[in-house]
Amino acid sequence: QTDGSAPQVVDVRAEQLPEQKVEVSFTVTDDVSDKPAVGLKRVEILDAETENVLQVVDTFERNQKEYQHTGVLENAFQGEGLKRITVVAEDLLGHRTVAPPIATFRSDFVLPSIKSESINFTHLGKFLGQFIATTDITIDVKETNLDKVELRSEQVALDPSVAECVPDENDVTIHHCRWRNVQISPADVV
Repeated sequence: QTDGSAPQVVDVRAEQLPEQKVEVSFTVTDDVSDKPAVGLKRVEILDAETENVLQVVDTFERNQKEYQHTGVLENAFQGEGLKRITVVAEDLLGHRTVAPPIATFRSDFVLPSIKSESINFTHLGKFLGQFIATTDITIDVKETNLDKVELRSEQVALDPSVAECVPDENDVTIHHCRWRNVQISPADVV
C-alpha cells in the first residue's frame, strides 16, 4: 500500500515564558481518515513570518504515526508584539503538511530600560550626607508591558520594595515609578 496523504498538525499553541522562552505544544498524526499511513519522518517548528526553522524533531520510531509535543524554544524571537509560529510535518514518503495551522501569541522580548538620568532622591537631590535620611525615590522605566519595578540595596530600607508606577501621559512606554519614605544609609554608592 502507498500513503496517499500528508500528516496533519492540530492543537498548535504557543505562549511566552520568562527568560526569553516560548512554550510550544501540538499534535501530529500521519493516520488520516481512511488513508494508509507510513509513519512520521520530520516535524519542523517555524517562525510563520520569516519561515525560519526554529526547531526540528526527527527522532521517530519506525512507523510512528502520532506525535505529541510540548517543549520550550529558547531565544527564538526578538522584539515585541504578536508573534506567529507554525508546524509542518513530513511522512516517510515525503508528503508535507498542507496549509499548516498557525499559533499566534503576544510577546515582549525587550528588556526594560531604566532611564538612569531620571533617578531622583526627591528630598535630598544628588547629595546623600553622613546620616540616615528618609526620602522618596523616583525613576523612569521604559517598558511596554511593565509588571512591577523592585528596588534592592543594602543601603536602603524600604517596605514595600515594589514601586508605585504610572504611565507617562504622552508616552505609554515610559513609566514614572516612586518608592515613598525610603530610609537611606550614608554610603558612597546606593
